[in-house]
Amino acid sequence: TDQLIYQIDNFVPGITLTPGNTALLTADNMITNPQFADVYFYPQTGSVNPSFTFAPGSSGNYTIDLGPGWRLDLEGAGSITVEQFALSGQDDNSDGIVGNPTYFIDILNTGGWTGVKLVQRFSNNGAIFANGAVAIAFSAAATTTAQDVEINYVPSTGTPIPIFNRLIATGNLTAYGNAVNIPSSSNTDLDDSAFVDIVFTLPVGSHLSLTNVQLT
Repeated sequence: TDQLIYQIDNFVPGITLTPGNTALLTADNMITNPQFADVYFYPQTGSVNPSFTFAPGSSGNYTIDLGPGWRLDLEGAGSITVEQFALSGQDDNSDGIVGNPTYFIDILNTGGWTGVKLVQRFSNNGAIFANGAVAIAFSAAATTTAQDVEINYVPSTGTPIPIFNRLIATGNLTAYGNAVNIPSSSNTDLDDSAFVDIVFTLPVGSHLSLTNVQLT
């Protein structure tokens, strides 16, 4: 879908850059569908934006595919509404959105859930990025009150590794990011049973907008 180009000059998380060692400056974004341009839901009656509301009548574990690369993992029995919004191509610096994204998604979840996670999976490799480093960046905004968003690197076996934990402020979509070293892997899963999830843990009762997700 949309090609995302985002340049970070001389950004070196925990390593010394030497001639020929420029992988982190030239790496492609590993995230599929980073601006949520493609979604699996459609405008509801009376609405111009693709959206849906999910409110199960009983407590349980639920998975919802949002679009290519993305899913929601839910625990409990609350209500959640997801909506895709389009952004204009104007670049007048009035909104301060880094990367001029074309779309963002808005996620509103209400009480009753015990867990709300936005997930992208790297399949068939339980040690991807191990013994290296990852840099994550995204644009986000909270509605009503600031929200603490935690992002983890979660292998199919082994210990999750925190890669981001910070309050997302209210207001316009704002760029956030972090870089961490990934230690060696102890994941013994093979081929199609092995994976690494990049997991955004969203606070229960939060209202958040997200776009421009980048992982290098």
